[in-house]
Amino acid sequence: MKAAEIMRDCITTGPDTKLKKASKIMKDKKISSLIVVEDDELKGILTDKDVSNNMEKPEKKVKDVMTEDVVRVESEKSIDKIAEIMNKK
Repeated sequence: MKAAEIMRDCITTGPDTKLKKASKIMKDKKISSLIVVEDDELKGILTDKDVSNNMEKPEKKVKDVMTEDVVRVESEKSIDKIAEIMNKK
């Protein structure tokens, strides 16, 4: 099985989005993460854990709490190979 077979559309946000708004997007879309992009370039990922660990300051920006070191793979990469890559991280 390849990544393309299980991929779905990504919901994105910008790095300057406030956590409160990002949290609402995630809740409304019933997703646990948002891909952070700026000028069509991947900047990071915001997870539900990032949000919950920082909601005491909901006015913080996504860029202040997101994970920047994102692992990317090609859509034709096998699931087994992706698991191998992720286990090395």
